Order: sequence, then structure tokens, then C-alpha cells
Amino acid sequence: IYLKDVDPAIDNCTIQENAASGIYVVASGPRQVNGKIANCLVRGNDNHGIELHASLLFSTACHPEIRNNEFSHNQNYGLYCDNQYCNPAVRANRFIGNGNKPLRISAMMYEAGYSLGVDNVFLGNGCQEIEIVSNGITIVDRVLWTNAGIPYHVCGDIIRFADPVPGKAILTIDAGTTVKFDPGLELAFG
Repeated sequence: IYLKDVDPAIDNCTIQENAASGIYVVASGPRQVNGKIANCLVRGNDNHGIELHASLLFSTACHPEIRNNEFSHNQNYGLYCDNQYCNPAVRANRFIGNGNKPLRISAMMYEAGYSLGVDNVFLGNGCQEIEIVSNGITIVDRVLWTNAGIPYHVCGDIIRFADPVPGKAILTIDAGTTVKFDPGLELAFG
């Protein structure tokens, strides 16, 4: 399923055994993409279960709600977010036996609702960790990294927090959360 610049409304479906990603959602212009993908079985796809893309040119947000789905035995990721502008609300999903990692998600998991819930389940994926992507952006808002029960792995670029409005750029990492970094990467504040 390919959705360009529309809000997905996919509920109670089986998306399986596609030659690419099962669901591909892209925000290519200035319009923000919202919507909801819920109660679906997304399995056995040759790339990712769900793949989200957002325009770097327009800084367009792609953040549908991803709720109560099962992502199983997809070749790569269960849920793949291309860049920092893809920041869905990910709640009550099951990620089982995906070939690479269960999900790749933006470092910008806002406290205001676009974040990773603690109610997701991760079992038997190729690498039991959540990949964090930043693409070198500066975060200027409140961000929450929840304790998902598996480590976060920061890849690709430095994550920088700036505080142009005092008290606004805050990173909260839940107690018991493990965060790993590729060599040379860091969290930078200021």
C-alpha cells in the first residue's frame, strides 16, 4: 500500500508478503501527514512492515498513530522511520521475528504524544534494539525516551539539544533505559 500526502486510515487488515514494504507512507510536500494504522497484522514483507518518509525540503511531519498492530517476520524492520520528521505515536504493538531490528524511530519522541509507549512488545527480532535516527538536527522541545524493555541504539549523527526558550529543550530518559551510541556519536546540549 503506497500513500502519498494523505492521512492513512487503515484498521483491522492483514498486510503480508509484499515484494517491498507492506505499507509505505510519505509526506512529500508542505502538508503534515497524520492518520492511524491500527489492529493490523503486518508480516512477511520483503523490506519493512511499515515505512514512513517525510520531506527534508519542507520539514514536513509524518506522524500517524501506530497502535495495536503485529509486525512479524518482515525482512528488515517492523517499523522504519526514514528521518527525524517521522515521529509517530507507537503504542501497544507487537514486534516479533523481524529480520533486522523491530523499529527505527526519530530521536524527536516528543512528550506531547509522538513517542514510543511502554506497552510495546519485542520478541525474537534479528537485533533486539530500537534504532534512533537524528540526521544531525537540533531538538528544541521536550523529548521522552521511555523504557521500552530493550536498548536504544543511536546511529548516524550527533543528537543536539538547544534551549532557545529556557526550560523547553529537555530530554527525559526513563529509569532503567539503556542507550548505546555508535563510535564518535554523542548527545550534545547547548
